[in-house]
Amino acid sequence: MGAGEWGHVSEAFYRFLHVKTMTVSLKTDPSMDEFKEIEISGSHSQQTSHVVEIVMKARNLFQENHEPSMLSAKSDGITEGADSRAKSRTGPLIVLFMNYPEALNIMHTAFGSDELPNNFYKTLSLDKEVKSIQDIQENNDVALLIVEPNFPCVVGELPITTVVSTGTKAQMTFDKNSSQFIMDYAKPLSQSELRRQRLWMEKAKGTQHGVPTYYTMYSLDDVQKRPDSAEGPLDGELLVLLFWAIWHWPEREVALTPIPILKALEVEKVLEMWRRLRAMNIIQAGSAAKTWKPNQEIAPLVARYLNPEINLRASIHVAVMIAHAHRLFRTEMLSVKAARIITRFAAIIGCHLPTLVTPDFVRIENEQTSFPDLIKQVRGDSSGVGKLLADHGSLWLALGLWQQVQDSGELNMKGPRSYITIAQHNVRLNKVCISEVAKISNRLDMSLNLPNDDNEVESEKTMLSDKEIEKVNEILLDSWMHQLVLFPYAKDLSPVDLISLRPVDCEFPQTVSLDWVRKKNNGNRSSGPDGFAAIYFNLLRDKTNGLLVPLELTLVPDAAFAKLKQRLGTLVPALTTIYPVPTDYTDP
Repeated sequence: MGAGEWGHVSEAFYRFLHVKTMTVSLKTDPSMDEFKEIEISGSHSQQTSHVVEIVMKARNLFQENHEPSMLSAKSDGITEGADSRAKSRTGPLIVLFMNYPEALNIMHTAFGSDELPNNFYKTLSLDKEVKSIQDIQENNDVALLIVEPNFPCVVGELPITTVVSTGTKAQMTFDKNSSQFIMDYAKPLSQSELRRQRLWMEKAKGTQHGVPTYYTMYSLDDVQKRPDSAEGPLDGELLVLLFWAIWHWPEREVALTPIPILKALEVEKVLEMWRRLRAMNIIQAGSAAKTWKPNQEIAPLVARYLNPEINLRASIHVAVMIAHAHRLFRTEMLSVKAARIITRFAAIIGCHLPTLVTPDFVRIENEQTSFPDLIKQVRGDSSGVGKLLADHGSLWLALGLWQQVQDSGELNMKGPRSYITIAQHNVRLNKVCISEVAKISNRLDMSLNLPNDDNEVESEKTMLSDKEIEKVNEILLDSWMHQLVLFPYAKDLSPVDLISLRPVDCEFPQTVSLDWVRKKNNGNRSSGPDGFAAIYFNLLRDKTNGLLVPLELTLVPDAAFAKLKQRLGTLVPALTTIYPVPTDYTDP
């Protein structure tokens, strides 16, 4: 790696350790004399309807102050700054402290069939560079600012008239009952995080739009019951944190690394994370006891691809997946087309696959549609290898749909909506996500030095042979081996999460037919005597029955398992957690 790349790695680690935990105020003298604080009561749907009304008012004022020709969004859905032809905005600046998917849903509801106007909104999140704050301060055109609830900075001197806070955030947590990472999309913010949000209003500058209003979607009476500071802010990042610690301080015991938070971690938790990194073959045992070192064959590439500009959520699993593709392509053990599929997968996973709780890359609109009917419809609107493997699960299905949009050029067609409906209107594709996948894929292609053939359409560039598909599946399994569900062939037995051996709940709309897989694979049990497996890319816990809920299942063929078993020696013992999961814990 060159000096520039090493510099990037250090910068990425700095941002990981500091940007995610620091609080920065760009202005220290409050200029807002007073503001109203109103609690939005009622059910979540009633609260959301109230926020939609607030956004609709901003929409109306925005449209009044812009030429009609300015109201069409860019095809890529990315806002780049004020349009020089637009009139000066006199409307209010509204700040929404909520997760971007939820805010996007609200905006789509507020605008109905109309396209989101260019420059109507901007976003600030942990994955954005802090320098984007200056753009927010200088842009007089933006009417709506979406701020990730745990964004660590406070921006002063903004003409804020309205703030809406959900009082919650999305956070990955380490679940001690399963030794797995679980996403909590509504984790309550701590008192200090709520105070930081209030500072946005206190440091805002006055406007001619009356007394500003601070709306809360949480009970003000319950604030004092919340913890004073955020709990486990890096719990969901343990794998990445320990990788960086070994990368920067190899051959050193964890207690001797200059990262205070590591010293406070349970020894069993650290050992479990080390075991997973070792199974993924990105670290090796050090020369002294209790020490580890990077595997120089692949670790430098993993460090390189933890860059959030090309790995949107800085996922170590995505980084390992791209690193494997890079290494194998460089040594001529992976074809160009197979490498391109990996870059598409990395971009799709980073932009979110279909889930039941977020405005998604692919959304099943009519959940009453039967799986065979839906797959038939989706295949008819898909292209390439994703079309051939659509019934293998979410990742292949999303790939086929995305490739069809790329082949047809439909994304560039002017339309009244910010999404595309397909499969007889049972599925919708988010235009912003489609554009983001294309942008990230192109960046990764260039990073891997993949040749670009402009004479071929997207689906032709990535059409794979059976052998190439097998290689892609091996890379997927090597990268996501710790996020697997085992399904018994017998229907009366519950599927289990491989890491924890806890039962999971898969009784919800999925894009892979478990009955179809059972019928197809029964009798071919090279992966083990008990059944077959699927990777998942997100994990929740059902709050009603307490079961783990794996999302975005993607089938793993037996041949890939055979290769992994050959490398690890054993399969279930090598992957099952050593963290002391409570033996007396029973899933409700």
